[in-house]
Amino acid sequence: MPKILLIDDDVDLCEILQGFLKNNDIDADFVHSGQDALRILSPEASRYDLLVLDIMMPGEDGLEFLKEIKSRSLNIPVIMLTGRADIQDKLTALDVGAEDYICKPCDPREILARIRTVLRRSGGEKSGDQNIINVEDIELNRSARTVHINQSAVYLTDVEFRILDKLLQNAGNPVSSNSLSIDVLERPYVPDDRSLSKHLSNLRQKIGTYPNGVERIRTLRGKGFRYNLLPLTK
Repeated sequence: MPKILLIDDDVDLCEILQGFLKNNDIDADFVHSGQDALRILSPEASRYDLLVLDIMMPGEDGLEFLKEIKSRSLNIPVIMLTGRADIQDKLTALDVGAEDYICKPCDPREILARIRTVLRRSGGEKSGDQNIINVEDIELNRSARTVHINQSAVYLTDVEFRILDKLLQNAGNPVSSNSLSIDVLERPYVPDDRSLSKHLSNLRQKIGTYPNGVERIRTLRGKGFRYNLLPLTK
């Protein structure tokens, strides 16, 4: 079970979120200041997979705390949770190294969704079944040889399925044309061979774009292809 630390001076909010997250298989502790958080965090052996951090706290504010933990090489992803919607605060937080920025008030279900997305990207949340890959709204099941997007089945050929499997394994990162060709078509990539491009074109048509129009599979000139992750910020 992933374990996160809530850092917020709103006691009621921390208790509500702690209970809600526990009911959704995420263990959460909470403290009410950056100083308290630093006392239980260390770069050598942090027991937390993610921090949810308020900006407006007594003493050192959340942005200063974020800078502090980054300077200490605490390699823990951070989501900012704050009532301040100032765009400069948001840009500063993302520039310093926050993974996401959520404005209060917000539905706990949105916080849960954002937490799960960041945990997937950082490796803090893994499926108990290693034959199942979940990325954003798509699920690929190797055992059943099925693909679902928002719980709707997508029917792929064997080659299309293996291409998607390879791209999802590396979601957010480039996969070279040669690597795809060797793993899927079992031969080195030759620029004049249009087979890989044709399979990718068919796959793109079948899985479509994200609901907001962002393409799922992007061609990277000179680098290959990438399965896109949705941006965490609006």
